[in-house]
Amino acid sequence: MKIVVLMKEVPDTWGDRTLDLETGLLNRAGSDLVLDEINERALEVALTHRDSHPDTEVVLLSVGPSTVPNSLRKGLAMGGDRAVHVEDAALLGADMTLTAEVLAAAVRSIGFDLVIAGNLSTDGEAESFPPCWPNCWELPEQVR
Repeated sequence: MKIVVLMKEVPDTWGDRTLDLETGLLNRAGSDLVLDEINERALEVALTHRDSHPDTEVVLLSVGPSTVPNSLRKGLAMGGDRAVHVEDAALLGADMTLTAEVLAAAVRSIGFDLVIAGNLSTDGEAESFPPCWPNCWELPEQVR
């Protein structure tokens, strides 16, 4: 079985958060970036399943800037088998729909039996990814 766990790098909940006044985006240089604790819980679910099903592979997947591998290393240290990072400058400031489309395409490319996602993100509390997944599989051919 192959489980893909969606991971997100976020500003540390207890750290300072600032916006870049020119772009309106998070000033990543001004924040300590960490693996979202809600995604850590999703990973723990996958790892618990793998404990009783040793033939299970747990793949971490994240979309984001060049800092993301630092956070993904924590997921690998927790027990993930491998990590996939999608980085593209064109995605800077992407909305949730575009990010979901990119994640869906990456998940299809990786292959999967199960996708596990947290119920929201601690940085923006956006709860749109898990409910989006059924629709993400029906992307137009030109997006795939």
